[in-house]
Amino acid sequence: MFDVVAKILRYGAIIGLSIVIIGLIVENLTNQSTIAIIGLYSIISIPIISLLAISIQLLREREYLYSALSVLTIIVIITSILLSIMSK
Repeated sequence: MFDVVAKILRYGAIIGLSIVIIGLIVENLTNQSTIAIIGLYSIISIPIISLLAISIQLLREREYLYSALSVLTIIVIITSILLSIMSK
């Protein structure tokens, strides 16, 4: 179960960091920070995606309580992100 999550975290971090580095290079050349911001958003979304993979795997293994807890955690994280965006 944790092999898939480990791959999501590993490759997601590598891809997100690569996007941030490319974005910083582009920002220095053109003064546009859009690509770097997209990279940061991708790094922030990696834990949510891994939690989603965990909850799907737990459903497959019929661990309904733990799956529900992981979905609840996803809901709390997304709610806190949305509330912080709306409070600005």
